[in-house]
Amino acid sequence: MAIKKWLLKQADESQVRNLTAHSDLTPFLAHILSARGLGTLEKASAFLSDEVQPSDPFLMADMQLAVERVRAAIDGGESIAVYGDYDCDGVTSTAMLYHYLSFAGAQVGYYIPDREKEGYGLNRNAVDRLHAGGIQLIITVDNGISSLDEAAYAKSLGIDLVITDHHQPGDTLPDACAVVNPHRLDCPCPFKELAGVGVAFKLITALEDGDYTSMLEQYGDLLAVGTIGDVVPLIGENRFFVRKGLETLHYTERPGLIALMENAGIHPTDVDARTVAFSIVPRINATGRMSSASEAVDLLLSEDDEEAAEKARKIGAYNSKRQAVEQEILSQILSSLEAAPRKLDKRFLVACGKDWHPGVIGIVSARLLDRFGKPNMVLTDEGGIARGSARSVDGFPLYPAIKACSDLLTRFGGHAKAAGVTLRTSNVPAFETAMLQYAREMYDVMPQPVLELDKSLRASDLSLEAVRQLGILEPCGERNPSPVFLMPNALIRGVYPVSEGKHTRLKLSFDSESFYAICFGMPTPDFPFPVNSRVDLAVSLEINHYNGQESVSIKVRDIRCAGFDQDAFFSAKGVYEKLWNGEKLSPRVYQKITPSRSELGTLYKALSALGNVRGDVDMLYMRLSGNVNFCKFRLMLDILKELELIHPSPLFDAISVPQATVKKDLSASRILARLCRNAQA
Repeated sequence: MAIKKWLLKQADESQVRNLTAHSDLTPFLAHILSARGLGTLEKASAFLSDEVQPSDPFLMADMQLAVERVRAAIDGGESIAVYGDYDCDGVTSTAMLYHYLSFAGAQVGYYIPDREKEGYGLNRNAVDRLHAGGIQLIITVDNGISSLDEAAYAKSLGIDLVITDHHQPGDTLPDACAVVNPHRLDCPCPFKELAGVGVAFKLITALEDGDYTSMLEQYGDLLAVGTIGDVVPLIGENRFFVRKGLETLHYTERPGLIALMENAGIHPTDVDARTVAFSIVPRINATGRMSSASEAVDLLLSEDDEEAAEKARKIGAYNSKRQAVEQEILSQILSSLEAAPRKLDKRFLVACGKDWHPGVIGIVSARLLDRFGKPNMVLTDEGGIARGSARSVDGFPLYPAIKACSDLLTRFGGHAKAAGVTLRTSNVPAFETAMLQYAREMYDVMPQPVLELDKSLRASDLSLEAVRQLGILEPCGERNPSPVFLMPNALIRGVYPVSEGKHTRLKLSFDSESFYAICFGMPTPDFPFPVNSRVDLAVSLEINHYNGQESVSIKVRDIRCAGFDQDAFFSAKGVYEKLWNGEKLSPRVYQKITPSRSELGTLYKALSALGNVRGDVDMLYMRLSGNVNFCKFRLMLDILKELELIHPSPLFDAISVPQATVKKDLSASRILARLCRNAQA
C-alpha cells in the first residue's frame, strides 16, 4: 500500500469548551466536531439533530410541471417508461419510481441501457424501441441532463420527456416537459448534493403532495442504498435520507433486499452505511458490469421470497465473477509492471490490455491508486478502439489533464478524481506521453494520497463511553467519514498472527497503558516492524461485542515509524522519480543523494541480518533507513542489486540476500559512478 500523507485536523479549544459546557457532548466528540468545522452550537446541533427536515420538493425548478405531466399520464392511461442507469443509483431510482407508478395505477415499464452496447444515458436506438412499444412518456432517472439531441429526437416522434437527474447541466437544457435537477442555475432548492435516487424520491414525494413521512416508510430503504451507492456527500438532506432509510432497511419487507442481505451474510438489523457500501452496493453494481442491470431491478421489485432468493444468488455469482475478472486484470497489469518496473517512477501510470472487461477497469484503476498512490488510467483495447477509466488523488484533477490531451481522444468526460476516455489504440502511446508531459509541466512533485486524522489520542480517550458516542456521527460516508485517530509514539510489545497469519494483532504500550490493535489484511510475515519498535498509528475505534461483554476495538488503518518526516519523504521520493525519468538535478542535490561506502555497508549488513524481506519498499525504508533520505536509500538498493549483493523482486516488494557472496568492488557500480560524477560537476 502506498504511504499516505497524514493530515491531522486541528480543533479550536475554545469551541470544544463551549460545546461541552452547553451540551451533553463529551470533550472527545466536541474535539472531532470542531476539527471538522462544526464547532459552533448552531452547526453541531444542525448536523446532529434528528429533527432536520428536507426542503419542500416543489422548490425544485420544474417540479410542478413534472408532477402535472406525470399525473396526466397516469389519469389518461398513457404508456410510461422509466429510463434508468446501470449503476446502483440508477437501479434503485428505477425500481423506486416504477414501483410507485405501478401502485398509482400507471401503465408503466422500465428501460435500462446496456452498459457495453448502449452506454450511459438516452440513446436514439432506445428511443426508437420505446416508440415502437407505444411509449408516450419517458421519465429519466439519474440521467438525461446532457441528452439534448435525444430529447429533440423523442419530441419529433411525439414522445414527451420528463428528466430527473443530478449531474451537472450544460449551457443548454434538453427540450423536455420538465427538467428536474438541483444543479440548474435557476433551481432555488437549498440542497444541491442529491443523488439521482434523491431527485427521483423528491418527484415521488411531490406526487404525494410533499408527504415525506409516508414516502420514507415506503421507499426509505431504496433511497438509502442508492444514495450511499452514488458516494454523494452524507451531509444535509442526504444524511437525513440515509439515516431514516437505514432505519427502514432494518425492518424492510422488500423480498429482494432481504435476499440480497442474506446473500451477503448480513442481518438486516446490523446494517449500517458501511455494510451497504461494501456488501450491498457492489452486488447491485456487479450486475450492470457483468450482465444486465435489469436483473438487479427485477430483484428489487420481486414480491416472492423464493424467487428473490434465487435472483440474489445469481447476482451474488455476478459479484464473485466480477472480483475474479478484476483480480485477473490486476494480475496482468502487475506482471507488465514487473517487466518494466520503471513505469512506477513516472508521474502518471497507463496500463492497456487486450479485451479487458470494460465494466471493471474503473475498479482496477482504483486498486492501482490504492496500491501505488499514483494517478492512473486503465484502458481496454477492443479491436483498435481503446476505452479507459482513470482515478486520481486530491490535488491532481483528471478532467483538465485529460482535456489538455483531448486532440488524441474521440470522447472524454469525468471530474477531478474519476474520468473516462475513448481513443484509437494507436494513439495510446502518444496519449501516455502527453499525460506525462502535462504532469511534469504542472507538478514539480506529484500530490500524494491523503489520510485525514481527526484527533491525536490519549489513553483516556480509549474508553467505552467516548467510543460509544462516536455513533452519533453515523451514518458516515463521503464528506462525513468514519473518524480516524492518531496514536503517537506507541511501543510494540508483541506481534501475533491471526487467522493463520492473514491478519496481524499487535500488543501496544501507549501512554503508559497496554492495548491490543488489529491490522486486517496485513499478513504477519509482511509486518515491517519488530517488537520494541516505536510507531505512530492511524486507527479507527469501534465497540466490540463478545459473549455479552463490550470492549474498545482498535483497528489499524496505517502505520509508520514514530516521528516519520513525511514531507522529507515525499520530497525525496519525487527526486528519485525525477532522476530515473532523466530530469535535470543540481550538483547539490546529487551530493545529498549519493551514498558513501559506509552507508552502503550499513544497509547491506542490515539486509543480511534480515535475510529475506517481504513487504513494501517504502515500509522497509522506515525500518532501515536511519537518517538517510528516501532517494539515497532507494539508490543504495539499486546499487546493491546492480552488484548482485541482493536479489529483489521486480517491484521491490521482496528482497533476498545470498548467504555466501563474493566480495564486490563498489567501483564496478555504474549507478554509483554516475552519481559521483554528477555530484562533482
